[in-house]
Amino acid sequence: MIVMIVSIVFAVMFLVLAVIFLMGKGDMLIAGYNTASEEERKTIDIKRLRIVMAVLMVVTAVFCTIPPLLGNDNRCHHS
Repeated sequence: MIVMIVSIVFAVMFLVLAVIFLMGKGDMLIAGYNTASEEERKTIDIKRLRIVMAVLMVVTAVFCTIPPLLGNDNRCHHS
């Protein structure tokens, strides 16, 4: 039960990050972009990068929720 709650909390956090990126905010959260010089930033398509980051956050949120939904049936353990 605790694993499910923690997974949901993390999934919600990743979904919130996805919304932040889609709103055009959160550039400082993208590793490498926030430390790049102005010249380097001009070469980056930030709108596309935000979309990629948002998609990555949604996929991560989905993967956070899959293991608890599958349950703990111990089929992978050998006796």
